Amino acid sequence: MGLIELVFTAAAHEIKLQIRAHYGSLRVRILKWENHSHCQEREPVVADGVTDMSNRQIEGMQGISGAPLYRIMKRGNKFEP
Repeated sequence: MGLIELVFTAAAHEIKLQIRAHYGSLRVRILKWENHSHCQEREPVVADGVTDMSNRQIEGMQGISGAPLYRIMKRGNKFEP
């Protein structure tokens, strides 16, 4: 190992020790970022999806790609955020 790897390894070990000393055995749950769009964001997509617009037009207007468009149209506006 080079000098840089040793410094980073030592720094990582020191940080880990500080975290353990400060938090001990405390378990902390970190919530995920919001994955699903809100109903207000899905409603216009569904409304455009049931018209005769092409997928490309809907994707361009709504600022989404094909996969989210398909997923929203498949599920509809069923679930609440």
